[in-house]
Amino acid sequence: RSALKHLYNPDFLRQSPLSQALGVADRFDTPMALQRILTDAIQGMRPGNDVPETAQAWHTYDILLYRYIQKLTQDQVAGQLGVSSRQLAREQEIALEVLAVRLWDQHQIEKNRSEAVNQSAHNPEELGNGQANDLHWLEETPYKEATNLITEIQDVFDLVNPLAGQHAVTL
Repeated sequence: RSALKHLYNPDFLRQSPLSQALGVADRFDTPMALQRILTDAIQGMRPGNDVPETAQAWHTYDILLYRYIQKLTQDQVAGQLGVSSRQLAREQEIALEVLAVRLWDQHQIEKNRSEAVNQSAHNPEELGNGQANDLHWLEETPYKEATNLITEIQDVFDLVNPLAGQHAVTL
């Protein structure tokens, strides 16, 4: 959310933790790369021409487009879409969640693809000679430390337990 609010502020984007999460923090063009990732993700949510204009997908896309890419105020977007500011605020939260899931899915796919390439580098016989040489540098890349799954699950549990309690749900 904060990266979207500061989409056209290079100093903010350079320091954004999202740039690290999306793997562009070490680039010389970090702000532009992060901006491109976010705008491409929003543009990628544009429904096809076969989707009726009254569909929720169009509404979600329009909210993100007007608020963050075109930088309209919340009142301007509400007027454009014919909803109240409070209704827009609720729908904007949903749109941000949809975008976050989309970015997460894309990031995980790229991470999995990168891991597959790394595994292939350890099995050069699976690749042609030229590809094995091109991927040799991956063997020298240090591995990240292992994650303690129990600790991670407990952290997630601690995070969502208050919300579950508000809705009378037991985890």
